[in-house]
Amino acid sequence: MKKESIGMQLKELSHQHIAFSVILVRCQKLMYSVLILCSVGHGEDAAVLVRILYENWIQMRFIRKNDLAKKFIDYSLIAQKNYLDILEQSFPDMPNSKTQEYRDNKSKLDENYKNVVDQFLDNKGKVKKQWSISLKDMAINLAKDEKIETDKREDKKKPSKEELLYERIMRHLSTFIHCDSRGLNNFVFDNANTIIFDSRPSEKEVDHVLIRSKAFFSKINAEWAITYNFSLPETILKNSVVESQDL
Repeated sequence: MKKESIGMQLKELSHQHIAFSVILVRCQKLMYSVLILCSVGHGEDAAVLVRILYENWIQMRFIRKNDLAKKFIDYSLIAQKNYLDILEQSFPDMPNSKTQEYRDNKSKLDENYKNVVDQFLDNKGKVKKQWSISLKDMAINLAKDEKIETDKREDKKKPSKEELLYERIMRHLSTFIHCDSRGLNNFVFDNANTIIFDSRPSEKEVDHVLIRSKAFFSKINAEWAITYNFSLPETILKNSVVESQDL
């Protein structure tokens, strides 16, 4: 492909192109970290990053389905403004805050913030803490496209595959993210009436982490490729179609 054609494509990037490329690059770094952690026997810590991969995959699909790429990008201005406000409150005498460059950048940010903030206000006029609905509600929204069977014995709908995957991933991986007693069995052992607290590298969780991270990262690549109308290698395509029940 000629260099000129690449430049022409860059000028025509949509909000979805930009949003999905940002997510893909972030997830590439996450995947590198997963592989490094697993290679040294820190599967539990890598599991934290697998959940982040899953969350990014959910958001990509939700953005595409509801055409929310611009809103996703706009909220970055809200996040930047909030961060700088907290930083200035915490450190009012920051040396760089006195420079002309800082004041010019802050002034530009304030102006851009005013242009987008109205779409992120709640019923009380306060800025929302996240760009859209909760991750669980995103999964429910995505599940609406899924044909759900009715359990005739109880005359109610069974949970969708999307919702079951959400519960499985979030519940299991939360044990490694939060101060959660359910994760104790990975680090505390009872051996002949002696309690052993073990933080040494191990192969625990490594297999599950590698399977899930490979699948979610492949699915993220597939979402990105659809946006750019690119073809993916057969290996990535194969991993991207792993069924939710196998994760």
